[in-house]
Amino acid sequence: MGRPHLTFTARTGRYLIRESGSDEAIAVTAAGEQWSVISHAREGLRVRDPRGYLSLAHARPLRVEPVAGGAGLDVEEQLYPGAIEVRQDETGVTVVNELPLEEYLRGVLARELPGRGHAPEALKAQAVAARTYALKRMGSRAALGFDLFADTQDQVYAGVGDASPAADRALADTRGRALLAGGNLIDAYYHSTCGGSTASVEEAFPQPPVPYLVSVSDADGRRGFHCSSSRYFRWQAAYERDALETIVTRNLGRFVTLPSGGPGDLRDLEVSETSSTGRVTALRVETTAGNFQVARNDVRWLFADGGSPGLRSTLFLLRGERQRGEIRRVTLVGGGWGHGVGMCQVGAVGRATAGAACEQILRHYYRGTHLERLYG
Repeated sequence: MGRPHLTFTARTGRYLIRESGSDEAIAVTAAGEQWSVISHAREGLRVRDPRGYLSLAHARPLRVEPVAGGAGLDVEEQLYPGAIEVRQDETGVTVVNELPLEEYLRGVLARELPGRGHAPEALKAQAVAARTYALKRMGSRAALGFDLFADTQDQVYAGVGDASPAADRALADTRGRALLAGGNLIDAYYHSTCGGSTASVEEAFPQPPVPYLVSVSDADGRRGFHCSSSRYFRWQAAYERDALETIVTRNLGRFVTLPSGGPGDLRDLEVSETSSTGRVTALRVETTAGNFQVARNDVRWLFADGGSPGLRSTLFLLRGERQRGEIRRVTLVGGGWGHGVGMCQVGAVGRATAGAACEQILRHYYRGTHLERLYG
């Protein structure tokens, strides 16, 4: 979202550009030609051809779809199969990639568990989890015109340019297989590194407990943990007073209702509630405007700073240095990366390396579930 324009090139074959809902072609592209869709705030979308000529403005979304041997579009140096639809939004254009589910999963595995050809059973587990997650959300965002966000709001996807033979084998070996509980698709959450034990779903999100998303240990039986190879198994972050106040007061309004005068000046930060696994489930923020509670996974994003993703996890200890009753410096000593719910990806790799099969990995992280082939 928010791009002022979109530039694309067909690798092979031809693509048709048309308005959504119309059968009339605006243009037909040839392989190797660079085309663009440009957003004009008042006019709509315009198409620029390889010679630089602009089309008339189009009020409806534009579709770019293969008509003869199209093997994918290069967009932002990434290969996108299928069709794309370009829509105008408040700040530019939003791009939706329409493609078959299994092709979409090739791109997800390339981003969510890259470089893991040495752990094929972990890749299989990731393929099943990603497929289950996607199937569960089909149609849930119909009002937005797509099924899944292409970032950590759902699953990371940036085309299939980075797809690997190992990931393709994992998808082929698990094709159509998904996780069910009580006859229904599960919410197959997963994350990078649990830090020693996963979180139950209610520790991270404002959701009721479910039996297949409970906290489980990632211990390896040798006084270690399967995810300890992650560079984020243990981490530390420190914030001086000025930077801390800037970050916290800027983000606070995203998670709590502020008074009309705004967030005020920061006075103190304090962990006010932790879960049985040691995760911070409530953080008290004291400012000159009052006391505010930030809950669960929102605690991570309270610390987001521009390009920074916020805290790696909510599994941390807070050490505050105070002067005259006000916070001067904060050090966070933590473990893990992500919300902590469901499958620990690095833990899955550790288990696969130790000899666990795909089904064993999934049964460990998603308790009481079973695999079922939904299509062939």
